[in-house]
Amino acid sequence: MRIIGERLNPGVAACSQALNAMDPGPIQDLARRQVEAGADLLDLNIGAALHAPPHLMPWLVDTVQAAVDVPLVLDARDPEALAAGARRLHEPGILNSSDASEPRLMRLLDAAWKHQASLVVQPIVGDSRPETALDRVSVVRSYVLPKTNRVGYPRERLVFDALFYPVTSAPEQVPEALRSIQYYKAATEWRSPVIGGISNISYGAPRELRRALHRVLLAMAHGAGLDLAIADPLDGALMEALRVLEGAPPATPRHRFLLAVREAWSVLAPLDMTAWEGDPSLADDVRALRILQSGVQRSRGVY
Repeated sequence: MRIIGERLNPGVAACSQALNAMDPGPIQDLARRQVEAGADLLDLNIGAALHAPPHLMPWLVDTVQAAVDVPLVLDARDPEALAAGARRLHEPGILNSSDASEPRLMRLLDAAWKHQASLVVQPIVGDSRPETALDRVSVVRSYVLPKTNRVGYPRERLVFDALFYPVTSAPEQVPEALRSIQYYKAATEWRSPVIGGISNISYGAPRELRRALHRVLLAMAHGAGLDLAIADPLDGALMEALRVLEGAPPATPRHRFLLAVREAWSVLAPLDMTAWEGDPSLADDVRALRILQSGVQRSRGVY
């Protein structure tokens, strides 16, 4: 699993101020800190505005590339902003993202093709949210692949979004997102990596529980086979968890708990928390897992 650093976005106050002022200093400092903390790629997010200033994404790409040498993920709602940023990339990056609707998907496939970039595709058509993992796969088969085949875009450069929704509003979507990762991976002819926004899960959750939700979901997603996790590399506990999930020796009860979570969700099986509930050092992690697993019974999948 590779980590895409998420901190260069308007939701971070220092980044928002720097973007508005086009001040490179704070942007470059935050880019360096994320890479030093272990980020493999950096997400450059200019916000959800449909029409961003045309110069902003190219400026941001140039600013970050002058400070660090890692692949970049360009994150914007405006297709023109993504295309403009892609033209400035020193090496092929990732455009984030398109849904499966034809106008946007075709425009972004063209931009990705021209600049040898990968393209994140969300399995969404119109305003309807896919309710199950099978729905996600069906959208890819019915809407995405015919269009990519038409233009000859390489399937290995498609990146499928697992779609992690906030657990507070859609707990049943947690197991479906994890299940979709394995469905995508099972379709070996697609040869496409899978991405997921880890921090999306905690929107609306109690602030004191958010980091526990992130690291526990990271363990669940690692077990399910997620390739790319958009997350906060400045969260030391999360990066420590990743190192253990990637093979570092476990040294604490939390490490062992997260390994047990990963093992359970590698076969999409909720973890029995009985053996872990008596350890006060695991209180937040156990509570987070209980929340994340609360949607299993409501999910339309079979576990």
